[in-house]
Amino acid sequence: MQRIMINIGDREFACGLTYTAVSRVRSLKHLAFYPFPNFDRIARLRIHNNFVQLRKEIVKRQKSAAALATELDEVEEEEDEELVSSQLSDLNI
Repeated sequence: MQRIMINIGDREFACGLTYTAVSRVRSLKHLAFYPFPNFDRIARLRIHNNFVQLRKEIVKRQKSAAALATELDEVEEEEDEELVSSQLSDLNI
């Protein structure tokens, strides 16, 4: 979403709901809270056990995705090398 206004309420309705809402905006300058939550509400989000676990899972998945992307790049490089080698052998070079 390009712009988003969020009412996070007094408590977390479901685990990760606030994080999901906030993560959908592309830029922080396009994010607004209405009504603006007090500091205690924000602090509870940060230390909430489920939120911490969710963040750890996201980091774990990001690392796995990066590892898979690296592996895919290596496979593609090997395939490219094999293709070039095959083409050169077809030309008897």
